[in-house]
Amino acid sequence: MRLKGKVALVTGAAEFGSTVTISGGKETVTVTPDPFTAEYLTEVGLDTAIPVGAVSFTNTLRVTATDAAGNESEATVVEVKFGPEPGVPA
Repeated sequence: MRLKGKVALVTGAAEFGSTVTISGGKETVTVTPDPFTAEYLTEVGLDTAIPVGAVSFTNTLRVTATDAAGNESEATVVEVKFGPEPGVPA
């Protein structure tokens, strides 16, 4: 995963014929892996507003794959934290 402003570029691979679901950002994103390589690349919008009184905010992205039979994989969880730059007072 790479960050591009307020968007996470999420990449990975899943079983052929499956659907990948990424939740925990601004909205849930569903992507179908490439039918030849089984790899995927998608953008996920992130919440970047830091609540009043807080110094940071964390988006907890949850990535699952569901195969053609409806079996869902165990989730891979990635946290993306927004806050002041390291070494800069809040």
